[in-house]
Amino acid sequence: MSEIITVGLDIAKHVFHAHGADERGRAVFSKRISRGKLLDFFAAQPSCTVALEACGGARHWARQLTQLGHEVRLIPPAYVKPFVKRQKNDAIDAEAICEAAQRPSMRFVAVKSEQQQAAGLIFRTRDLLVRQLLASATGEAAGFLRVLRTLRMLRTFRVLEHLRRDSALFRRHEEVLSALANLSVFIFVMTGVVYETQRHTNPHIANYADALYFTVTALTTTGFGDITLPGTMGRLITVAIMIFGVTLFLNLARVLFNPSKVRFKCPACGLQRHHPRRRCGVTREL
Repeated sequence: MSEIITVGLDIAKHVFHAHGADERGRAVFSKRISRGKLLDFFAAQPSCTVALEACGGARHWARQLTQLGHEVRLIPPAYVKPFVKRQKNDAIDAEAICEAAQRPSMRFVAVKSEQQQAAGLIFRTRDLLVRQLLASATGEAAGFLRVLRTLRMLRTFRVLEHLRRDSALFRRHEEVLSALANLSVFIFVMTGVVYETQRHTNPHIANYADALYFTVTALTTTGFGDITLPGTMGRLITVAIMIFGVTLFLNLARVLFNPSKVRFKCPACGLQRHHPRRRCGVTREL
């Protein structure tokens, strides 16, 4: 049997496909491997070059295979596509990856660590937020609503896990930062709603700054009266800003002035958060 030099691995959710080739590019094996048996399969193989299409999941497997002693190369999917010869399927994709990896002029992508991937996610989130802010400021219709995806991304478990682990500031002020993010997103979204619904009919809303000014004055119930939203729709928007905005503002004030709580599951009552240096209440059996 020829010595395996390069293995092209096409990853999936449950069943992967591996294509092995020798130094001349001749196929040695082509087989389907379940997700649970993948690492055992490569642990039994001699050290070789394993090529994958670059993606988020591929970086995880690249780190695992590197620990087994293999050299892992990630190839951009656009560079693999020209090597797909026939109708696309897992076996053909694995063969194309293997052939592309053997090209001497092929360009590869560096394998990132978990910390680098987490940092990249934060940078992409910030870039997404900036682009959404600019979309609303430049008048793109309903572009401001995409900021809600940023809020959802910030609340995902993986992002919170990395922030709690890597940022001491976030660990100390998690509730404050969360309340501030909720209030900021609400102000931003409602400013966009005011601007998009009033800019063509309300002479007082000439730009995004006017809409922001009205939103803040309505939220704080200041109500100078120099800018108003006429009509039923305008009144409903104003009421929504006052009700939900005041609620979020009071929540921010609560976490700012209340003593901080520690995150610890109490063995007596089972609560997750307690005031520091305060005993929990007595549990009662119902």
